[in-house]
Amino acid sequence: MSLYEEIKIIIGELDNLKNKLFSINEKILESEQTIPVEPPVIVCPPEPEPKPEPEPEKPKYEMYMPAHEVLTNVYLNPSERNVFTKGKFDPVLDQKLNIKKYFIYYPSGVSASEFKSGKIDTDKIAQKVIEQVGENFEGIGMLDYESEWFAALDKGIDNKENNHITEVMIQAIHELKKRFPKIKWGYYDIPKMPYWLPHPSPTNSYTWGNAPEELKEQTMSFYHDAYARLLKECDYMNVSRYHRYDPAAHTQDISLREYEWRKKCTELAHRINKTNGTNLPIYAMYHKAYPVGGKAEFTGKLVQTDFMIDTLVKPNIEAGVAGFMYWDAIHYYAWTALPTNNTTPNYTAGNAFCKNYNYDYSTIPWKMGQGPESERKMWRDKNVELSSQSALSIIVEVHKYVNNL
Repeated sequence: MSLYEEIKIIIGELDNLKNKLFSINEKILESEQTIPVEPPVIVCPPEPEPKPEPEPEKPKYEMYMPAHEVLTNVYLNPSERNVFTKGKFDPVLDQKLNIKKYFIYYPSGVSASEFKSGKIDTDKIAQKVIEQVGENFEGIGMLDYESEWFAALDKGIDNKENNHITEVMIQAIHELKKRFPKIKWGYYDIPKMPYWLPHPSPTNSYTWGNAPEELKEQTMSFYHDAYARLLKECDYMNVSRYHRYDPAAHTQDISLREYEWRKKCTELAHRINKTNGTNLPIYAMYHKAYPVGGKAEFTGKLVQTDFMIDTLVKPNIEAGVAGFMYWDAIHYYAWTALPTNNTTPNYTAGNAFCKNYNYDYSTIPWKMGQGPESERKMWRDKNVELSSQSALSIIVEVHKYVNNL
């Protein structure tokens, strides 16, 4: 058989095989059942719930109280130190309320002579810093120069006495900053403005609640100019606006005039910051009692807590303060009421103690020789303890309100 014939046979066999494959394939296709295929199910994640808008962060207010006077005995002998303030007062403030301490310098006995000489004795201030808070104290340092110093500043920028005393006070700030760079230095109650405003009637006065806008603006501009240069060199501003008028002693509501006065004083501080190109923190002072300056019958009386909140805390928050600074002199008032020497007892301090805590003035041995010294010490301790409790109460209430706005 030739090769050609063999190839023809192979090709024929391949054709037969191909036909068989086609036949098998057709049978498979005929017998195969089509299985429906469902489209794939796409599972989408649920739409995320919209997140609630974050609440605006509450401003954090700094809270301060004196590093001495209230908690450190500077008037009584160490053996007469009241255990209440050391054992209960400090831990509550330091551990629970996180209230910071500030140093305050009183130029007792030298303020007038320093004013006359035109020089603040910063060496004496430095000595008090070291004695009371230590060389490395970090915090606020307050210089309490009032009386003739305020009178000079309040004469206005166009008066040479204002300019001279401004230079003297600035020089002291510069010296203290250099000596104690960790301390933020400033002056008590600056900037300030008068509570009463001039009225056309000589027997009347405007308040910040009813004065014409033009008069209020003129007053703010005057005190802005009087204090701006001094405050540019300070590290903070202190709007000290104690309560002097008991609402219970008035037939009309005095809340508006109290509120507006404090609010405007803080607004003045902001205006000075803007003019000076500074961002100094502004702190508002408060105190548990009505100080000297109002009517004698309620000097030393405890301020009503709701009145304190409504007419001091709220307006300062509205106007924008960095924090609140409590002031007191508990041991001093206890000592002046029941002095440890032959000094004449201070009737106002003693009378306030009796009114606040329901004691009969005539039953307490205020003067030396009226009773045993042990009894007088007992009354001093009681005075300090009750006054400390009152101070702690108002500090806690203010702190609670400020931090739960």
